[in-house]
Amino acid sequence: MACSRCLILGDPLSGKTAFITQYLYSFTSPSYIPTTQPKQYKYTISYPSPSKTLEIIESRDIPNGLIFSSVIIIYDPTRPESLYYAQNLINTLRKISKHAFGCAIVASVRGNEKVFNGKKIADEMSVKFMTVNVNNRMSVKRCFGFCWKWTQKNLIWESRKNALAIREGVKSFRLA
Repeated sequence: MACSRCLILGDPLSGKTAFITQYLYSFTSPSYIPTTQPKQYKYTISYPSPSKTLEIIESRDIPNGLIFSSVIIIYDPTRPESLYYAQNLINTLRKISKHAFGCAIVASVRGNEKVFNGKKIADEMSVKFMTVNVNNRMSVKRCFGFCWKWTQKNLIWESRKNALAIREGVKSFRLA
């Protein structure tokens, strides 16, 4: 079974929990309850075969020593400090991560907020940019589709890496 780990990061009040609950349960709470501890969710898709599991980890900060295939950084376009926090998270992830991962900046909108700065920063940092209305499940599902694509890319890369290691081992054996 293929397993993917997706980090959902962002500053407080950015809408991380609403984003995840809309994806998993087609529901968003009208009240705000701050997340105090990192949360972990598991979501399994059985169709099409083989089964795939998406492990979703919600946190304000980057968890230590965690290997992940994709990162969605959510920001609130009505609060400029939220976007700067997202930018700092990307810079930190690039410094500490020793593997390739998919990264997207997501503007969590609730109306017609302007998101131009988010798109500009995403382009400058060479990451994907998406706009999501947390009250629209299809909009949220599109972002998680991004996570699934990176899972497939990582699985393909891992299988190729093993094949390359075997082939390189054969080459070095022949040279010896």
